[in-house]
Amino acid sequence: MAGQVRYYIDQSLMGVWHEWGRARDDITVVGELEGTVPGDKDEEWIPVVAAAGLIVIGRDKRIRTRPAEVALLRSHALRYIWLGGKQDAPTATYVERLEVHWPSIEQLRLHRPDGPWWFSLTASGLKERSIPEVDRQR
Repeated sequence: MAGQVRYYIDQSLMGVWHEWGRARDDITVVGELEGTVPGDKDEEWIPVVAAAGLIVIGRDKRIRTRPAEVALLRSHALRYIWLGGKQDAPTATYVERLEVHWPSIEQLRLHRPDGPWWFSLTASGLKERSIPEVDRQR
């Protein structure tokens, strides 16, 4: 790749990768990033992606809601942009949303280099979401 890879499209958005991300030199995906393979569980890919300093673009909201995933997100300082919405949308909708809001995503990357953080990206733009504290007594 000619450019510097800065983003990782999660397996939950493979259609977005095929329609849009693959043509970009700043985005990678599972299987293309060394240390990741299709079907990786969160505990396998999160440390690899975070260590590479990449921002995840995905659709998997459980990373912010399940204690084990929250612990991974926090311990690896993961930066995650969730393509939000109550229901799944067509790939073209997600691609359009990314294209329209890409300047804001780039500004977020530049101004928030350290994680962990979680933003949702809806038709109206980026919005920071809270990350629950991890219950350390479990």
